[in-house]
Amino acid sequence: MAGVHATVGIGINSPRFDFADLWLFVCVARSASLTLAAERACLSLPAASMRIKQLETAVGATLLYRRQRGTSLTAAGECFLKHAEHLLRYAEEATADMAHFADGRRGHVIIWANTTAFRDFLPSDLVGFLADHPEIDVELRERPSAEIIRALRDGTIEIGIVSEAADTDGLEALPYKVDELVMAVPGNHPLAARKTVRFSECLVYDFVGLASASALQTYVQAAAVSTGRPLRLRIEVASFDDLAHLVGAGIGIAVFPISIARRLGDAIRVLQLDDPWSITALRICRNGSRNISGAANRLVAYLQSRSSLPGGGKLKMAGERKKSI
Repeated sequence: MAGVHATVGIGINSPRFDFADLWLFVCVARSASLTLAAERACLSLPAASMRIKQLETAVGATLLYRRQRGTSLTAAGECFLKHAEHLLRYAEEATADMAHFADGRRGHVIIWANTTAFRDFLPSDLVGFLADHPEIDVELRERPSAEIIRALRDGTIEIGIVSEAADTDGLEALPYKVDELVMAVPGNHPLAARKTVRFSECLVYDFVGLASASALQTYVQAAAVSTGRPLRLRIEVASFDDLAHLVGAGIGIAVFPISIARRLGDAIRVLQLDDPWSITALRICRNGSRNISGAANRLVAYLQSRSSLPGGGKLKMAGERKKSI
């Protein structure tokens, strides 16, 4: 406690003392010896005596009787000792509590995730994390990848899970999960009997898609451009649920992450895309230019330990995919 230098004010215009002064005073009170207290505080006897006198000046009362064979407390000293011990205990408790935040054992973490991560991967991963870290609370929200990237850059959130198709320039992007893109078609569609299909074959049909700002739709548009054929997009919607409804109604076909396509129902057929770029990934992102909390760092490390991507974070086909789009 002697190393604590926080000051305590006793009024607007009064002198101040710090926790080191309080600790020295408590040592004097407990040992009844200014000499022993000075030794414990690694101070010379004159320096310790001066600090006690300054403390008495600050509180406006004599705290010690100074005798040839030691010291004893005045009535004011007895009263002040209770307050000094209370303040020192409070400071120790506060320091211990803050240490839990500093090392990540306690905290509140905000994490935003795109739909695929939010629905299919994070819930099971977070169960384990929360069980292992009972003093860390997590606030999880579902957001589009583009919105997550903006929030990371402006410091609104500490962690985001996004599609690797999202523009993560300036952010630290770490490997998380592998996902696959598939083609969903109505049950009565000409392609419905197929098990696999090339994306270029699908471009003769009408599509439905997510809003153009979404990472997935940007990815699909780029794939169409790479074939030299236009994407016949009938309508854009905000969610995968809306997209599934439109496919089921026969309005068009659509690209889905396989983790979501598995739940589309019997009215929709799911075809594997025979294209290298259909194997995609999710990234854990944080803003490397900002300091994030110890709790957030613990969550990032935990999610990385649950990653289904290689440590380098690149899929076997990643280079082919980037070149093909």
